[in-house]
Amino acid sequence: MKPELVSFKSVKHGEYLYAGIRILDDDRRRVLTWSNKGDPSTDPDMHWRIEHFGDYVGIKSVKHDEWLYAGNPMLERDRRHALTWKKAGDPKSDTDMRWIIKDFGDYVGIKSVRFNEYLFSGNRMLDGDRRHALTWGGSDGPESDKDLRWIKNSLTTVITAISWKHIGTLPAGQSTSDETEVGVVRMNSRKETNGSTFKASFEVSASVSHPAGATAAAKASTEMALSHAVETMGSTTLTHRMKSTKTFSSEKFNRKIWGLTVEGDGFAYVIPNYVRAQDDEPDLPDLSKLLW
Repeated sequence: MKPELVSFKSVKHGEYLYAGIRILDDDRRRVLTWSNKGDPSTDPDMHWRIEHFGDYVGIKSVKHDEWLYAGNPMLERDRRHALTWKKAGDPKSDTDMRWIIKDFGDYVGIKSVRFNEYLFSGNRMLDGDRRHALTWGGSDGPESDKDLRWIKNSLTTVITAISWKHIGTLPAGQSTSDETEVGVVRMNSRKETNGSTFKASFEVSASVSHPAGATAAAKASTEMALSHAVETMGSTTLTHRMKSTKTFSSEKFNRKIWGLTVEGDGFAYVIPNYVRAQDDEPDLPDLSKLLW
């Protein structure tokens, strides 16, 4: 099965599981839930990748590229810390990193293979804002204990096309300085100026959250190439805006500005460093070599 990009929300507390900057020691990062709620659409700390290994899965923090595990560190005698491991290793070689995610319909249970203990978010706090994520074996499971229930939500967004889009016009006599803001944008939204600096800016749609990754859909120019680009894209988080500065020679005529654009369900994303000034639509680059 393909990796899944997801968030996990505690049913009892309505708080998302995350791996942030809080550490247990030099090798281990604390896994917590945030009592101020937060939102995976704006917080990459809350993004997780599920990778399937047959009878078990591995769960990796997308932000830190670290595996979730349950090992020896304990909060109390019967409650074990959920952590991420900052060094080498993976679920194939380390049983601490193996989990079973059991679907109960409206929620899931996340169980440590090694200890046969379920991940839960209870009442124990690290501080005023952060709740410990722990494992516990003193229960019959999520069906009888609400603390052990999690909502697993997909963070995947479907890409429908990658193509060049006309995003503006470089006026005749324009200076050679060009600064373009790119990011998650509302389709066909642009702003053109005739000042000394050409600036194409894009409005962020309020209805569009940042995709944590994407799955290749039909209508790709090259299915294999797009799949590779999407896989690369899944390892990062699209930001609201990024700036790309280019130098164009001044001409006596207007020129079209093209941006290589990823389109999906309700969003478009102009790829930084893929902005061109020319009359005709540029050739599509080798998508398999795009760097996001």
